[in-house]
Amino acid sequence: MNAVEYALGLDPKTPGHDGPPAPTVTGTPPRAALQFSTPAAATDVEFVCWRAFGLPAPSWERLPDPQVAPGLPGDVYRVLRFDGGPIDASRPLFLRLEINLR
Repeated sequence: MNAVEYALGLDPKTPGHDGPPAPTVTGTPPRAALQFSTPAAATDVEFVCWRAFGLPAPSWERLPDPQVAPGLPGDVYRVLRFDGGPIDASRPLFLRLEINLR
C-alpha cells in the first residue's frame, strides 16, 4: 500500500483523487498554512511540516506539531493544520510535508 495514500485516507485503486495537501493563505495579515484530513484510525502516522525561505533551501525549519480541529465522537477523519507563519512579499516561503509510518 502506498504510505501517502494510507496516511491521507485516499483509495489507491481510484485514480484522479484530490491529490496531496496544498498550502493555503489565511487571515489578516496573511499567514501560510497547510491543512488536510487524515483517517482518525491512522494512529501509526506522524506528520512533520518544514519551512524554508528560498530554494535551494539553506536550511529547513521544523514547524511545531499540527493543530487538531475539534471533532465529534465517531468521526472517521480528523483535520490537521500546520501554521507556516506570516507571509512576507519580499521573500518566498516554501512548505514541505514529511509523512512517517511508525
